[in-house]
Amino acid sequence: STDRITEGFRTGAGLAWGDYHHDVHEGCERFFRPGYLNNLVPTWLPVLDGVVDALTTGARFADIGCGHGASTITMASAFPQSTFIGFDGHAASIDAARERAAEAGVTDRVSFEVASAKDVTGPFDLVCFFDCLHDMGDPVGALRTVTGALAPGGTIMLVEPMAGDKVTGG
Repeated sequence: STDRITEGFRTGAGLAWGDYHHDVHEGCERFFRPGYLNNLVPTWLPVLDGVVDALTTGARFADIGCGHGASTITMASAFPQSTFIGFDGHAASIDAARERAAEAGVTDRVSFEVASAKDVTGPFDLVCFFDCLHDMGDPVGALRTVTGALAPGGTIMLVEPMAGDKVTGG
């Protein structure tokens, strides 16, 4: 409700992702999924040194803030030799991700867990944040935790919407 949003803004407490209406969660997935489907495997991953080779031969992957699992499932479909774990603090999103993984036929290599970034332990060869780090209450802490969860030589991939340094657009 607007009262909760106003109070979260006024106190600085914010609003937890799970407190938003489910249409927000579904809308975000519908907005970002085409970018993952069209760019993740053919364009974004190849620019990361050694990542495609590792995923092709068998790597461990973590998708932090995975939402409904669109990015996780896209990668699992492309790299059947690897293991994929999606993490999200919102239980209803994890339920949706599990259903979608079953529909996509990738449950042999994909799992989803209700967990925040600070709960993630590795080791992982690749850890990704797709369009979610800006929504986390402690983005620096989240990055610090997953850096510690990397396997030797592991990679963090961070994808964020284009944003400026100032609210005024400067």
